[in-house]
Amino acid sequence: MALEREISIVEDNNAELFLTQHLFEQNGYTVFSYANGCDAVAGLRGCMTHVVLIDLALPDIYGVDVYKRTKHLSHQPLFVSGLLRYTNMQSMAASCGLSADNFMAKPFDNTALLAQVAALYAREEHIRAERISAESIA
Repeated sequence: MALEREISIVEDNNAELFLTQHLFEQNGYTVFSYANGCDAVAGLRGCMTHVVLIDLALPDIYGVDVYKRTKHLSHQPLFVSGLLRYTNMQSMAASCGLSADNFMAKPFDNTALLAQVAALYAREEHIRAERISAESIA
């Protein structure tokens, strides 16, 4: 069973939030948006989107902290920031137990962003299928 195409976006820049939300809606996603980290943490606890696009430089809490506070909910994060360099992505990924595939530098190409999110959905579907298979064996 395929996952529903839903995404949560955590972005404090209203123009970027609007454009990114519009991009995903035009590509068939249901979008949940949050303008700061605290709202995202509260909202993600009641929302079961499988992929969360998180700006690292939020005004209230760091984007990685949004992930750390909600990772038990099984969200696949994709962090974005204009401040990232590839080497920083690698070290940040390692500190979170993630891969560099979970990080993307701004500005990003819309096609690349959609492809990255599709890859995260594929990863989440694979994890889910393995979990179901393991449960059926037990």
